[in-house]
Amino acid sequence: MINNEILSETDSDLFYELWLPLLDYVNRKSDINKTIGKISTKGCYDPNDLMPIVKELWNHSDSLISSYLLDKCDGICLEHRNIIDSWRHHITSRFILERHLKKGSIFIDTKNTDNVYLVKGLKSSWEEMVWMFPLPVYLDATLIPFKNTIVSDGLVVPYNIHFGSGVTKEFNSLYMKAKKADKIIKSL
Repeated sequence: MINNEILSETDSDLFYELWLPLLDYVNRKSDINKTIGKISTKGCYDPNDLMPIVKELWNHSDSLISSYLLDKCDGICLEHRNIIDSWRHHITSRFILERHLKKGSIFIDTKNTDNVYLVKGLKSSWEEMVWMFPLPVYLDATLIPFKNTIVSDGLVVPYNIHFGSGVTKEFNSLYMKAKKADKIIKSL
């Protein structure tokens, strides 16, 4: 059975194959954490160790991605270079995770509530990742393009905030408005 809420196993593996070496590069280039070791060779890693590295990447994405691609020009095929280069078009914001659908989960940007995104999970669905929080979930996240979909960088900070029924209805209204106008953003 195909799970459309998440990337395929092949795409998920490719994402990490491209993502983790980039984090290694940012860590070395920006001299953030000398004790972490090589992220791309670890089986698992502490998200708290990665947060400052990822924050540095997103704060300086144009220059860091450019220099990474320049330094690795012979080691990365054109398709993979294009994927990494597309990450400059990330969106870091506070979002409302409003609902889960068969093809991903709905994120509403709190800075511009007209922006409603369909976001896929990398290896787990969003429903699995935030199961302990009742919908809607208020969270910090960075959305990035991956092929023709939107994913997160994997470092999401949910807040334990409960919304009343009036606010929840407003979030539902924002989703329904975007859906009816066919304005749910599915790629960046």
